[in-house]
Amino acid sequence: MCTFASKKQNRQMKYGIIIKRAARLRAAVLLFAIQYSLSAASSATTAGEKGDSIYNRMVEWMLLGEHQQLEKEKDGVLRFFQQQKQWEHYYYVAALCTISKVMHGGQTMAGLRECRKLYEFARNNRHELGRGIVMTQMAWLYSYIGDHEQGLQQMREAFEVLRHYPLRRESILALYHYAYALELTGRYDEEERILKVAKPLVRGFEWGDTATIIYRTYHDNLLNAEALLEVRQGNLRRAEQLVNRLLAKLANGDEQNEYEALRAIAEYYKARGDYALALATTDQMQPLAQNSGLQWGLGLLRTEILRKLGRSDEAYDQLRPMIDLRSNDRQGQLRQQLSEMETMTELDELRIHRHKMQFWYAVIIALVIIVALGVVTVLRHRSARRLKRANDELHQAYDQLEEATTARERIESELRIARDIQRSMVPSLFPTCERLDIYATMTPAREVGGDLYDVLLLPPRPSADSNNEKQGQVLYFCVGDVSGKGVPASLFMAQATRLFRALAKLHAKPEKIATYMNNELSEDNDSGMFVTMFIGMLHIDTGRLDFCNCGHNPPAIGTYHSSLITYHFLEMQSNVPIGLFEGIEYEGESIDDIRNHPLLIYTDGLNEAENRQQEQLGDERLIELLCEQPFTTAHELIDRLTAAVEQHRDGAEPNDDLTMMALRLT
Repeated sequence: MCTFASKKQNRQMKYGIIIKRAARLRAAVLLFAIQYSLSAASSATTAGEKGDSIYNRMVEWMLLGEHQQLEKEKDGVLRFFQQQKQWEHYYYVAALCTISKVMHGGQTMAGLRECRKLYEFARNNRHELGRGIVMTQMAWLYSYIGDHEQGLQQMREAFEVLRHYPLRRESILALYHYAYALELTGRYDEEERILKVAKPLVRGFEWGDTATIIYRTYHDNLLNAEALLEVRQGNLRRAEQLVNRLLAKLANGDEQNEYEALRAIAEYYKARGDYALALATTDQMQPLAQNSGLQWGLGLLRTEILRKLGRSDEAYDQLRPMIDLRSNDRQGQLRQQLSEMETMTELDELRIHRHKMQFWYAVIIALVIIVALGVVTVLRHRSARRLKRANDELHQAYDQLEEATTARERIESELRIARDIQRSMVPSLFPTCERLDIYATMTPAREVGGDLYDVLLLPPRPSADSNNEKQGQVLYFCVGDVSGKGVPASLFMAQATRLFRALAKLHAKPEKIATYMNNELSEDNDSGMFVTMFIGMLHIDTGRLDFCNCGHNPPAIGTYHSSLITYHFLEMQSNVPIGLFEGIEYEGESIDDIRNHPLLIYTDGLNEAENRQQEQLGDERLIELLCEQPFTTAHELIDRLTAAVEQHRDGAEPNDDLTMMALRLT
C-alpha cells in the first residue's frame, strides 16, 4: 500500500515538472515572437528614418550647388531607395541630380536624356507619382532652354497625373511650375484658373518636417504669382487682400522669397497710384538684388515709378548706373581677352628664349613639361573615354539605321508586290474589235492607289424577247476613284473591281450594277470609304451607250465639224458615290448612238493635277488640250494628255492617282 502511494506521488511530481517546462518553453517562444516583431518594426522605422535623412542631405547639397557631391553619391543613394522601395525619395533625388547637372554642370541635353530614361522607368513600373515628378522636371528643363511651349505641354501632362495626389508636396511643385510656364507663354487666363485650383490644395497641405523648405518656397511663389496676376488684371480689391497677406508674412519673417513678395507689393502700389509707397518698397528690394541679375529689372521698375512721381532727373540717374553696369561688363570681357592675349605672348617669348635660360630654369621647365604631360595624359584619357562612348553611340545608331533600312526595304518590297498585284487586276490588253478603238492607263500617286478601270467585251447572247434572235457584242467598261490613297484605297479598289466584273458577266444594266455594288460595299463599312464610278455598257452593233454616273467626273465627248473636232462635258444625272448608304436605287441614262464621237473618261487626278505653285490644270485647259489636235487613236490621245500633265506639274510630286480611258466606235 505504501509502495503504491509512493509511486503515485513520484508520477505526480514528474507530471508537474513536465508542465512547468512546457509553460517555460511556451513563454520563451512568445517572448521570441514579440522580440522578432519589435525588431522588424524597428528595422522598418530605422530604414524610413535613414531614407528621410539621406533625402534631406541630398536636398541640402542641391540648394548649396554641390553638383560633384551629388553625382558622387547619386548611384548609391538611388540603389538604397530602390531596395527599400522608397519610390517617392527615389524619383525626387533622381530629379534633383538632373536639375543640378543642368544648372551647375551645364549639361542640358544630358539632363533631358536622363529625364526621358527616368520617365520610361516610371511608366514601365506603373509608378504614376514618379511619372508626374519626372514630367514636372522635364517641363522645367524645356523652359530653361527656352522652349516654353514644349515646357507648358509637359507641365499640363504632369498636372493631369499629380492632380490625383492633392495633399502631397508633388502637387505644390507641379502647380508652381504650371503657373510659371503659363507666365512665360503669356497665358494669363489659364494661369488664373490654375491658381484657383492651387488655393484649396495649399490650405489642405500638412507642412510636417523641416526638409519642406523648398516646397514652402513653391507655396510662397504661388501666392506671389497670384498677387501679380490680380494686379495685372486690374482686380485691385482682391490684390489688396493678397498684398496684406504678403505684408504679414514679411513682418513675421515667414516669407521664403522676399524679393518676389516685395515686387508684387510694389506693383500693387504702382497700379493703385500710390507711387511713394511703391518707391519705398523698391528701396527694400535693392539689398536683395545686389550681385545678381535682378538689378536690371529692379532698375526699370524704379525708373518707371520715378517718372510717375515727376522726378525725371532721378529716373535718369537710376538708368545711368545700369548702362554703366552693362558697359563695365563689356570692359571686363575686353580685359579678359587682353589678358589671354598677353598670356599667349608671354608663352611665345618663353619659347623663343628657352635655350638662353640657366640650368635651374631648365629644371623648372622640365618640371612644367612633366606636369603638362601628366595633364595631357589625363585629358587624352578622358578624350579616349568620350571617343569610345561616342563610338558606341555611333555603332548603336548604325545598328538602328540598319534595322530601319531593312524594315523599309521589306516594306518597299511588299509595296512593289502589292503594286504589281494591283496592276494585274486592271487589263493591260484591250478587246480587239474591227470598229472599236479603246485604251486606258492608271498611274498611282503612291506605290499603290485607289483608282480603277476595267473593260470587258462580252459575246452575243440570246435576246429576252425572242429565242431565235441574238443581241450583238456588248462592251462593259468602268472608271472609278476610291476615297483616300495608299493601301486602304487599293483594298477597296480590288473589291469594287471584282464586283463589277462579276455583275457585268451577268449582262446587268449599269444602274443595276451600281445598285448591287452599293449594297455589298456599304454593308459593315465602318471606315466610311466610298468609290465614285462611271459605268458604261456600249452596244457594238448599234452604238447605243447605256451608262450610270455614280458621283464621278463627267466624261468629255467629242463632236466632228468637218475636219475640226470640239469637246464638251457630258451632261448627265449624278448619283451618290457607291458605298456610302445602303438601299439606294441608282438611275441610269443612255445615248442612242455615239459612233464617231470620241469619249474620254478620267479621274480627278487629270483636271486637278497641281504644279509647284499648287495651281490645278482645270477643266477649261483640259478641253483646250482635247481640241488642239484631231483624234487619231485612243493610245495617242492618252499619251498626249499624260505628257501635258507632266509638263503642267513641272517636277512637282503627283497629288492624286491618275486614270484615263479613251474610246471611239466607228
